[in-house]
Amino acid sequence: MRSPELPTGTLELAAGYLAEASDQLRRLTRARLPTDPEWIRHQVMLPLDLDETWPGSTAPVPVGSGAIHADLIDDDDESFEELMATLPTDDPEQVAADAQRLRLPVTPYRTGTQPVFDILPGDFTVSKRRTITKIRVLDLTSLWAGPLATALLAAAGAEVIKIEPAARPDGFRERTELFHALNAGKDVRDLDLRNEDDRDQFEELVAMSDLVVDSFSRRVMANLGYSPAELRHLNNNIATLSITAFPGHVPEREWVSYGAGVHAISGLGMITGEPAAPVVAYPDPLTGIRAFGVALGLLGRTGERPHVELSLLGSVAPLIEAAAAGTHG
Repeated sequence: MRSPELPTGTLELAAGYLAEASDQLRRLTRARLPTDPEWIRHQVMLPLDLDETWPGSTAPVPVGSGAIHADLIDDDDESFEELMATLPTDDPEQVAADAQRLRLPVTPYRTGTQPVFDILPGDFTVSKRRTITKIRVLDLTSLWAGPLATALLAAAGAEVIKIEPAARPDGFRERTELFHALNAGKDVRDLDLRNEDDRDQFEELVAMSDLVVDSFSRRVMANLGYSPAELRHLNNNIATLSITAFPGHVPEREWVSYGAGVHAISGLGMITGEPAAPVVAYPDPLTGIRAFGVALGLLGRTGERPHVELSLLGSVAPLIEAAAAGTHG
């Protein structure tokens, strides 16, 4: 099961994550999901399969003798151009660090990177059988990794409520087929957690839910007043799962990035010796499938449920490890 457009082992890793999730699902309930190779390939290659106008990842931006990856939206362009025009350096690492201070999703292309695994708090093996149709999930995620995880939960029978404020819609909203594939069957609520009335409605939902999943940068939920501890104050049985770009024990833990930026910084973008953008942001679906399995483990856990962070970088660590061992094609 290989694809020439992806790092060697990507589809196999996706299959491994799905197998782990399927084992969890069987322990939790009798529900089953497709696990055939074509279904797995489709999840990883979703934008190319569904959107004929998909632009692909942005090309590497040369900086000195290296390169950076920049995932910019229109509002970012002016800030990025000013930064590039005034920087007194041709060091990609410094350019990325300065861009991150402006909260711009810019990462350097690195070589020879060692794998960084997520540090997970405990065992997530399902220990309690549940009826998944009675599970309610609050989905505070957007784009790909988080929505895929919650879409798989919905496909397994969970009730998923997607919190999507009109003031900040999901980035895939304009990609109709993609948005539908990842969010069909979810109950979408227009709640802006900066507004008092909407916060009241959200807190009522928290009190009646089993799991909250977010994909904000690390500081956002706490700044909103909804840290894991504060969510547990509203519901002491709530499980919490955050999907981040980078693990909490690395220097880049506060950095903003998406899947293609993680590809760049991981070293997987320099396998050939030249910076190369990925055909799709594969760290996202890998993390989404992995998060699905971890969520099932949390939901089927007896006793205390720890807060869990899964990162895009941690999810591709096995691919980095294979590359470092010289087994990467």
